[in-house]
Amino acid sequence: MATSTIVFVWMLVNVLTFLTFAYDKALQSAHARNAKRVSERAMVFLALLGGGIGGLLAMEFFHYKKAHSARFRCRFFSCMYINLFVIISGAFFVYMF
Repeated sequence: MATSTIVFVWMLVNVLTFLTFAYDKALQSAHARNAKRVSERAMVFLALLGGGIGGLLAMEFFHYKKAHSARFRCRFFSCMYINLFVIISGAFFVYMF
């Protein structure tokens, strides 16, 4: 797989994660009681797929899930660290071989 394709898919996942966080925040702000909100499990899964930066930007931009959900933040940042480790390991492997 070409490097440009990998970067494109990674950016697409981050944009999707950002938009997912924005959608859920909009539902939360509108107090939409009958609307189906995005589950925290889905958000953590998007972070695990590589959308950690998009999620982090959304949390900062929308002031979303910053203080009241410590368990979510722990899971989210764990996924970000796992992705960082995989990216660094992959880059090291490609560089060495």
